[in-house]
Amino acid sequence: KNAGIRPAVVSPVLARLEARGYAESWLADGDGTHPRRRMYRLTPDGAIYARTASQHTPHPWLAERPAHDDTRH
Repeated sequence: KNAGIRPAVVSPVLARLEARGYAESWLADGDGTHPRRRMYRLTPDGAIYARTASQHTPHPWLAERPAHDDTRH
Protein backbone atom coordinates (compact mmCIF):
# COMPACT_ATOMS: atom_id res chain seq x y z
CA LYS A 1 0.00 0.00 0.00
CA ASN A 2 2.70 2.51 0.95
CA ALA A 3 4.63 1.85 -2.26
CA GLY A 4 1.56 2.53 -4.39
CA ILE A 5 1.53 -1.00 -5.80
CA ARG A 6 -1.82 -2.80 -5.93
CA PRO A 7 -2.15 -6.25 -4.27
CA ALA A 8 -3.35 -7.69 -7.60
CA VAL A 9 0.14 -6.94 -8.93
CA VAL A 10 2.09 -8.04 -5.87
CA SER A 11 0.56 -11.51 -5.38
CA PRO A 12 1.56 -12.94 -8.80
CA VAL A 13 5.06 -11.49 -8.43
CA LEU A 14 5.47 -13.12 -5.01
CA ALA A 15 4.19 -16.44 -6.40
CA ARG A 16 6.75 -16.30 -9.23
CA LEU A 17 9.56 -15.47 -6.80
CA GLU A 18 8.52 -18.40 -4.64
CA ALA A 19 8.35 -20.76 -7.64
CA ARG A 20 11.91 -19.76 -8.58
CA GLY A 21 13.21 -20.31 -5.04
CA TYR A 22 13.74 -16.60 -4.31
CA ALA A 23 11.00 -16.42 -1.65
CA GLU A 24 9.27 -18.74 0.77
CA SER A 25 5.81 -18.44 2.28
CA TRP A 26 3.78 -19.75 5.17
CA LEU A 27 0.35 -19.18 6.64
CA ALA A 28 0.36 -17.05 9.77
CA ASP A 29 -2.39 -17.60 12.30
CA GLY A 30 -5.14 -15.03 12.59
CA ASP A 31 -5.67 -13.19 15.84
CA GLY A 32 -9.40 -13.84 16.15
CA THR A 33 -10.22 -10.53 14.47
CA HIS A 34 -8.21 -11.03 11.28
CA PRO A 35 -8.07 -14.17 9.12
CA ARG A 36 -4.92 -16.17 8.47
CA ARG A 37 -2.48 -14.47 6.10
CA ARG A 38 0.13 -15.74 3.70
CA MET A 39 3.50 -14.31 4.75
CA TYR A 40 6.56 -14.14 2.52
CA ARG A 41 10.27 -13.68 3.03
CA LEU A 42 13.22 -13.75 0.70
CA THR A 43 15.48 -16.78 0.72
CA PRO A 44 19.26 -16.17 0.78
CA ASP A 45 19.28 -16.56 -3.03
CA GLY A 46 16.32 -14.18 -3.23
CA ALA A 47 18.20 -11.54 -1.22
CA ILE A 48 21.15 -11.78 -3.61
CA TYR A 49 18.78 -11.58 -6.59
CA ALA A 50 17.01 -8.52 -5.12
CA ARG A 51 20.28 -6.69 -4.43
CA THR A 52 21.58 -7.40 -7.92
CA ALA A 53 18.30 -6.50 -9.64
CA SER A 54 17.93 -3.25 -7.68
CA GLN A 55 21.34 -2.10 -8.88
CA HIS A 56 20.39 -2.59 -12.54
CA THR A 57 16.68 -1.80 -12.75
CA PRO A 58 15.07 1.57 -12.06
CA HIS A 59 12.20 1.40 -9.58
CA PRO A 60 10.12 4.55 -10.12
CA TRP A 61 7.48 3.47 -7.57
CA LEU A 62 10.08 3.77 -4.81
CA ALA A 63 10.83 7.41 -5.59
CA GLU A 64 9.46 10.02 -3.23
CA ARG A 65 6.29 11.62 -4.55
CA PRO A 66 4.60 14.77 -3.32
CA ALA A 67 1.46 14.23 -1.24
CA HIS A 68 -0.67 15.93 -3.91
CA ASP A 69 0.53 13.60 -6.68
CA ASP A 70 -2.56 11.91 -8.09
CA THR A 71 -0.79 9.73 -10.65
CA ARG A 72 -0.99 6.69 -8.36
CA HIS A 73 -3.72 4.19 -9.15
